[in-house]
Amino acid sequence: MNFPPRTPVGRSSGFTLVEILVSISLILVIAALLTAALGKTRVKAHQTQSVANLHQIGIAMLQYAADHEMDLPNRAESNKPTIVSDQIMSPYLPRLDKAWICPVIKSLKQFGIALSDQGRYIYNWRLTNFTDGWRDHVSAIRLTAIESPSEAMLAANLSAGMRGGYGDGFANVLFADGGVRRIADRSHLGGSVTSMDCVNRNYLMTFGGKLRGYDY
Repeated sequence: MNFPPRTPVGRSSGFTLVEILVSISLILVIAALLTAALGKTRVKAHQTQSVANLHQIGIAMLQYAADHEMDLPNRAESNKPTIVSDQIMSPYLPRLDKAWICPVIKSLKQFGIALSDQGRYIYNWRLTNFTDGWRDHVSAIRLTAIESPSEAMLAANLSAGMRGGYGDGFANVLFADGGVRRIADRSHLGGSVTSMDCVNRNYLMTFGGKLRGYDY
């Protein structure tokens, strides 16, 4: 007589609770690693996009200068000294163009900044007719008169109040020669001081009565 094969006592074709828990733990670890990797990739992509944006802004400003006897833009938005005038820049790069917006700064949601201005790159307000106690009026700065174009800052990914940036001690800065560099001055970093303060100190403050890179 033939009998069916006997199934060993205590054996099951399913997973045990321990095996399930181990599998879930492994899945969670892998998901966490992938999330971290994707986050770093996104930040890097935003940094790269920021550099590309500033290059495009630089081209627009140099085109403006070429059409205006080599004069750089010298007017800001009304009551917004760090934003170059939309009226004079629109023919070269319209205000609604995404190139004006830094994806990193925009994601910070700066307090007190209008939604329409979130993430906008700042223009060197020393080049505009902004009354700040240093110059009551700034005539247009001529590119041909700039002493060191590679040191003369035009714009940067800095937020209002010189805060923002990437949180890694660097800021993207556009210079008058059209180049963009990631700038850091770690000798001045520490405590609440950021790379934005360093860029402010090195490129927007006057030394001996002159703005760095410019002839005045």
